[in-house]
Amino acid sequence: MIRPEGLAALAVEEQFWLLGGVLSAAALIEAWRPDRSRLLPRTWRWGTNLGLYFLTDRLFRVLVPYSLAVSMIGAIGRPHVEAFASIHRWGGPWAVLLASLLMLDLATYLIHRLEHAVFPLWRLHAVHHADVDVDASTAIRHHPLEAILNGIVLLAFMLVLGMPLWTFPTYAVIAVAVQVAQHANLKLPARLERSLGLVVMTPGLHRTHHASTPEYYGTNFGTVLSIWDRCFFTLAPPLPDRDPPSFGVVPFQAERYARPHWALFLPFVMRQPRRDPGPASGLDRAHHQ
Repeated sequence: MIRPEGLAALAVEEQFWLLGGVLSAAALIEAWRPDRSRLLPRTWRWGTNLGLYFLTDRLFRVLVPYSLAVSMIGAIGRPHVEAFASIHRWGGPWAVLLASLLMLDLATYLIHRLEHAVFPLWRLHAVHHADVDVDASTAIRHHPLEAILNGIVLLAFMLVLGMPLWTFPTYAVIAVAVQVAQHANLKLPARLERSLGLVVMTPGLHRTHHASTPEYYGTNFGTVLSIWDRCFFTLAPPLPDRDPPSFGVVPFQAERYARPHWALFLPFVMRQPRRDPGPASGLDRAHHQ
């Protein structure tokens, strides 16, 4: 019988095959029955998004484990919180894995909210939202600096809590697979969408998060599970079928901003919005950029 540590090792070894399989399946379904018509050519969009993924993966592996923050916390030698030792004594390694998956998903939810609320973080995260054709490849479209920063925060979080590091690869593979599915340009049957949406972030729910209009900016931050949005009152229903809003980041929705070099340089040309009186929140104003 496979142990959870072995599952983590398998996740590391087979992650590219799993990603390739999920992306291929999603691409076939999108080509067969897309929910929305594409605005831009798929070939260079996918090339840009895949290129970002492989660049980010290489940099992540080199920079995150040896970052100053992680090294300093690791040098402490003992976690500040030993909850996972207690979980292991109570339920064994599978209980540790389940608790770790839940905690990591909560952590990514909170990080995601910060990325939308703090403008310097939004500048990096906006590269993900700048895709005007949300599809399976959008799931892996992240600026390298965003991924590295998030990786450092999550790894430090794990070290402080005493969470076993072998749990992270398993969560990462699950998160990527679910995110590819939830970004896919497809529409689930209404009953299935409602049922799955009680627990996980579905394609319909996540498309709401990518809408370019202000009323959807602060909603549906969950990475895998939708329960965090329910707990923190940030859950919004799927977009309306009639005249749905566009995707992307205003004012970077023109075709030229989807070119490969803009995927890297977009954060450095965004400007802090001026503070103006009115009902719009800081989150809303940031998204206008």
